[in-house]
Amino acid sequence: MKLKSISQFLAFSTILIIGFGLSWIFGTIIGVDFNAYFAYKVLRANPTDNIVIVAIDNTSLNALTQSDFRVLNFSKSVYIDLIKELEKWWAKAIGLDIVLANPDPKEWELVEVLEKYKNIVIAAKVGSGDGEQVIPKSVYPRKFWGMIDVILEKNIVNRIKPVYQLQWENIEAFSIQMYRKWIGDSKISGTFQNGDYQILPIRKIPVGDDGTTYIPFLRRVDQYPKISLIDVLNGKYPKDFFKGKAVLVGEYGTLIHDAYFAPVDIGNRMPGIEFHANMLESLMQNTPLQPVNERWSNMVLAIFALSTFLVVVYASIWVATMVFAVLPFLIIFASWYLMAAHGLLLDVWTYTVVAIMSSLIGWSFYRYFVVDANRRFLSTAFGHYISPDIVKQLSANPELLSLGGQRRYLTVFFSDIEGFSRISEQLSTDELFRLMNEYLSEMTNILVDNNGTLDKYIGDSVMGFFWAPLSLDHPSYWACKTALEQQQRLMELNTKWITQNIPHIVTRMGIHSGEVMVGNIGSKERFNYTIMGDNVNLASRLEGVNKEYGTLICVSAQVVEEVGVQDFIFRRLDRIRVKGKEESVEIFELVGFQSTQNHAFEEKRKYIEAYETALWHYFAGDFTRARELFRQYPNDKPATIMAARCVSLIAGTTTLKNGVFVFDYK
Repeated sequence: MKLKSISQFLAFSTILIIGFGLSWIFGTIIGVDFNAYFAYKVLRANPTDNIVIVAIDNTSLNALTQSDFRVLNFSKSVYIDLIKELEKWWAKAIGLDIVLANPDPKEWELVEVLEKYKNIVIAAKVGSGDGEQVIPKSVYPRKFWGMIDVILEKNIVNRIKPVYQLQWENIEAFSIQMYRKWIGDSKISGTFQNGDYQILPIRKIPVGDDGTTYIPFLRRVDQYPKISLIDVLNGKYPKDFFKGKAVLVGEYGTLIHDAYFAPVDIGNRMPGIEFHANMLESLMQNTPLQPVNERWSNMVLAIFALSTFLVVVYASIWVATMVFAVLPFLIIFASWYLMAAHGLLLDVWTYTVVAIMSSLIGWSFYRYFVVDANRRFLSTAFGHYISPDIVKQLSANPELLSLGGQRRYLTVFFSDIEGFSRISEQLSTDELFRLMNEYLSEMTNILVDNNGTLDKYIGDSVMGFFWAPLSLDHPSYWACKTALEQQQRLMELNTKWITQNIPHIVTRMGIHSGEVMVGNIGSKERFNYTIMGDNVNLASRLEGVNKEYGTLICVSAQVVEEVGVQDFIFRRLDRIRVKGKEESVEIFELVGFQSTQNHAFEEKRKYIEAYETALWHYFAGDFTRARELFRQYPNDKPATIMAARCVSLIAGTTTLKNGVFVFDYK
């Protein structure tokens, strides 16, 4: 339990570290795009009718200059006439999103117009090159300047700097200066207070550590009322169209116009003048946009990470799946609500990453340290003596394995090399070890591949069982199949070993099914998953019985009853009682697969039929007739042995107890 608690603490700590790391990485590199897709799908507030745009469009260019590239060389008389026309019809504020950087004979007359009306803002821009270069020309008084620079990030604009603090003067953003003109404020700069830029005592906008503020979008692309410049100059507009309005003048759809992708509509470029219009309109309505406080955000992220982690660890797979299926949508809806109702910008990407990715990563750590620790234990404990498929099942369902003992009906398998002492005397130590490693590897692989469990090696003997630790359909079938495949493989190995001067190896096998005790047995530090009981001993005895009948594989009647004769050929050998047992057992020889087809095997079938006829007379007590029938096949070892026993029974030197032959030795 202590390890589990420590592991949970480490896993959760990892979640926090990864979560905050990912929030910084993705928030910096990818976050803008992600938020653009989701967070800005709702607008900050309902738009008003206080802003009108005069568009310098292709129609105006065609009428005035016939060239996009001469737009900056418009005669200042065009702007003088435009301003006078707008002032005539009571425009409340006028903003020229045009950088007046080129000399013109009419520029002083334009200055006089600016000074006369005082409600006009002209575009200023930080130029490229060394040092601070701000345009337009210095002939235009700075009190009319407004900075039109925007923050371009990942090809999207969603922020501006509210004020540029230059060496010689502070210059506010174009939209803020337009707001001042619209309300009749003559100031040209505000102050920073407590993370806000204070425009007026009752107007402030939140500013980040980098000195920028988010644009609260109230309209999407091309949704502001607008009119072509040439139509204004020609008087083609409704009489009260500009009355009391903030009028912005900028380029629309020309070859050199400034347009960028906005987060509210990333499929279409928004003209630069509309970014300023959105910012201006939010100032008019006092609807700033502020990111969620970083301290609160980190606290919520921590709670979020813990909550999702607990869901993954403790909830069912279906509940966890549903939570993570719904969670991204809840985050998105929460971001929409916070933006529309409270002007708070929730970093959708960061929360989604922290909630989902970090929880999954944390869960991986948790699984490794806690959940998979048991699985690794099981894999280590069982991986060398049961099949990989069974190891996987145990790892997925460790509760199926009782680490104590339990009674279970299963099939026990024993094998032993005949005359191993003689073989070991003929080989050097190195040769013997190489031989046994190869032999045991081959035999074990066959046992494990047939869903068997290797219990132990006892010298040259192999002990295994079927139907533990997991349930197995037809365990006796798999045990019989294992025995026959091992005998076949041993024949192939003997063919190879004879060329290496290795003695011929004969392996005898015993198989029995019955109830045994199975579980981990030993001390707390060292234990073995094994089986115990009388039925285990009987299987061992059956292996030894083979040498009394000249057979290779001896099985009990329980095995034959469970398997049937559809897949295997059995020969009933005898009815015996082994040393240490009071009950008799009927034994059979496992001869081979029913599917085997060859001449030698067909001869074997004849032996079996004749043997069982003789055995019927033997059980009936007619030992003379049984002896005659057994002797018909002198090449069949079991028949020869049983014929000799009949002779002893007739002579009285051997007796049966209720028709059962008793072995007084192991």
